[in-house]
Amino acid sequence: MTSKKAYETKRRIIESTRQLIASKGIENISVNQIIQHAKSSKGSFYYHFGGLDEVLKETFLSVLNESLEPFSLDSTKSLKANVKAYFYELIQTANEKKEEYGLLFLFISKSFQEPRYTRLFQDMRQQIIEENILSTELLATYPNTRDLLPILDMMTLGVLVHTNLEKDHTQMLTKIDYWIESII
Repeated sequence: MTSKKAYETKRRIIESTRQLIASKGIENISVNQIIQHAKSSKGSFYYHFGGLDEVLKETFLSVLNESLEPFSLDSTKSLKANVKAYFYELIQTANEKKEEYGLLFLFISKSFQEPRYTRLFQDMRQQIIEENILSTELLATYPNTRDLLPILDMMTLGVLVHTNLEKDHTQMLTKIDYWIESII
């Protein structure tokens, strides 16, 4: 398989997995359904993925990174200013990205319900917290911030939940300012 064709096939399989999860739920999809939806073959699927769990991991990480793509750091600003800008932007985009964030929470909620998904998340911990596209950029810009990443991850989840629950985000912005002043 040429590298471009292989990349496109893998991307199509991940996108099909994402669409099937959104329409059927994570527990109601199979490798055969993914292959059929992606208009791919079993050989192509297993060329890229070891099985259903692996494609679920890759799909989650793909959705996570896609949701973080709009955010970038400004290397001329302080760490505190960049973190504030990230959370302010997160609040702004939360309503626009409901499907993406909804898929992330679907994955997360399954990890609370079933040991299989708990193990998947535990296996992905480092990729989720330290190796996503934004964390990688943060570590490159501010190398001594590794210990801050789990805190930012927890804050991100909290902000997404409360952005969805509250219409007026003024109070949340004040709380974010307080958190950031407290931890950075």
